[in-house]
Amino acid sequence: MERDQPVSQGLGLRLVVEEHLLIFYRLDNGDRLLPPDEIWEQLTQDQQQLQQARQRAEEEKRRAVEEK
Repeated sequence: MERDQPVSQGLGLRLVVEEHLLIFYRLDNGDRLLPPDEIWEQLTQDQQQLQQARQRAEEEKRRAVEEK
């Protein structure tokens, strides 16, 4: 870790400028926090996967009822 990088002890974060973005890293484990656009992208992907899983479950349920 560079010595001149700002740190927020209260938030437990190290602040790093990468290209034109301010990136936050957790002090306790060094993990990088996702910037808002990446959070949105991940949320969108997770929602799509959840919807697909629900559809598969509903299809399986219908098949099971039809087989009875």
